[in-house]
Amino acid sequence: MVNARQGATSGVDVRAFIDSQPVSTYQWMVTALCGLIVFVDGFDAQAMGFVAPALTADLHVTRAVLGTVISSGLVGMMVGALVLGPFADRVGRKPVLIASTVVFAIGSLLTATASTIEGLSLYRLLTGLGMGGAMPNAIALTSEYMPTRLRATAVTAMMCGFSLGAAVGGFVAAALIPRFGWESVFVAGGAVPLLIVPLAIIALPESIRFLLGRPDGQARASACLAHRRAACCSSMPRKSWACRSRSCSRSSSPGRRASAPTPWRARVPCCGPPCSISSPRSRLALPSPARSEPG
Repeated sequence: MVNARQGATSGVDVRAFIDSQPVSTYQWMVTALCGLIVFVDGFDAQAMGFVAPALTADLHVTRAVLGTVISSGLVGMMVGALVLGPFADRVGRKPVLIASTVVFAIGSLLTATASTIEGLSLYRLLTGLGMGGAMPNAIALTSEYMPTRLRATAVTAMMCGFSLGAAVGGFVAAALIPRFGWESVFVAGGAVPLLIVPLAIIALPESIRFLLGRPDGQARASACLAHRRAACCSSMPRKSWACRSRSCSRSSSPGRRASAPTPWRARVPCCGPPCSISSPRSRLALPSPARSEPG
């Protein structure tokens, strides 16, 4: 005879839950994937500067005329950041980040087909909209999934992807333009983000704060945090241990119950009984398998 026994449930604030635990590979994966998107963002942002000499010779225009093309891309980035950043608060950061990546990838591919200054300006404006929308959402996701003590470091490292992409773009352009023409730079700048999109769809999580603010997002938020907890526990030794944090303590001792939850502080058994996530707007339970003992 087998009897199932559920463990105790405690409450914890979402931010305290993330801050109180070691950083897992799952969190670094989120940072790296956002950094990869920002990397191609930086490549596309500087692409016009790399192809300008070849472009002026091919279209028989002066460099001053290209100023409007370059400016249209910057205007698009500004509008994209101002519009798509707040828009992500309504529909979610992950879909807006992925859609923005698709938009600037398509804009870059279309730029390779342009034969007039007007067409170049229009396509660079479209590309800029996508680049501007991707940046704030990549920063927000990275910031939200990292603990406070490492948040600035993670965001700074992720943002270095933009500068690195711009720097690598110079070497790529120098290798491609003599062989394949200036169009090849924009083809590369559009193809690489499209390859990243399926990986982002599969691996990137949605914003926890966005999910907790929606009545239908509790199960998805629970799955995200349970995944985070599993990644944390898989790297820890299987023995009793205590978190020396003011916001939680853990123990694998049987029969031990956590203290009563408060809005901002709690004791959370993260690697044993299920725990619940409390926020000013919602309460969320993290599932874990029931423990069974032979009767």
